[in-house]
This record gives sequence, structure tokens and C-alpha cells, in this order.
Amino acid sequence: MAKAVTTKEPESKKKSMSFNLDKVSKILSVAFFAIWILVGVFALLVILQGFRQGAYSNLLSFKETPSVSDTEVPQIESPSTVNLEGIGAVDVACAQSALSGATIQKLVESKDINTLTAEERTKFEPCLVDATPSASPAQ
Repeated sequence: MAKAVTTKEPESKKKSMSFNLDKVSKILSVAFFAIWILVGVFALLVILQGFRQGAYSNLLSFKETPSVSDTEVPQIESPSTVNLEGIGAVDVACAQSALSGATIQKLVESKDINTLTAEERTKFEPCLVDATPSASPAQ
């Protein structure tokens, strides 16, 4: 009968292989941690530079946001009377309510009240505060 030959690796080789894998594992873990430490330092530098430049000032300020009334442009009040050449002093609010925009433009361009129709003239006359002599109706 033939004997079965079994080959066993020597115990010293197993230990040396195990020793090499442990050494490689430790070297790789040190490299891994070193890389992540460098990444973390880089991220901290980026964040610090952002603070220096004021990039996070809006995020960290505890001021209330400005309300709409603070950011609105102040309304400029239009004068209540305007002196139109050839017509005289005119109450603006009265003229805007009495005449249409096109009629007011025609009146300002022509500089004469006689270009208005009879109906428009009767609506416009109460709006005259101080009429010049040329603005009086021709009779």
C-alpha cells in the first residue's frame, strides 16, 4: 500500500507571511490617516480664509433682516402747483383728475388753453391757480 504524502508548510513560513501582512496593513493605515489629516488641514485652511474674507459674515450675524419699508425708495412728492409757460400756475392734482393724460400733454406742448375743447376748458378752468393774461379765454 502506498502511503499518502501530505505536504505541510513549515510553521516558520506561516509566521513570516502573517508578519508581512501585519506590517503592510500598518503601513497602509498610516498612509490612509496621513492623507486624511492633510485633507482636513486643507479644509480648515479654506474655511479660515473664508472667515478672513468675510464669506460667512451673513451666516453668522444675528442682525434682523431689513424689512421691506427700510429698503423702499422714498416717494418723492410732486409739487401741488406748477407754473406752465403761457398758461400760468396750475393745480396738478386738479388737472390730472379733470383732464386725460393726452389732453394734458397737448396742453403743455401747445402752451395755450385755447387748444382745448369747450368741455375740457370748463373742466380745466377751476384748476388754474394764477392765470397769465394770454391764458384768459378769447371773447
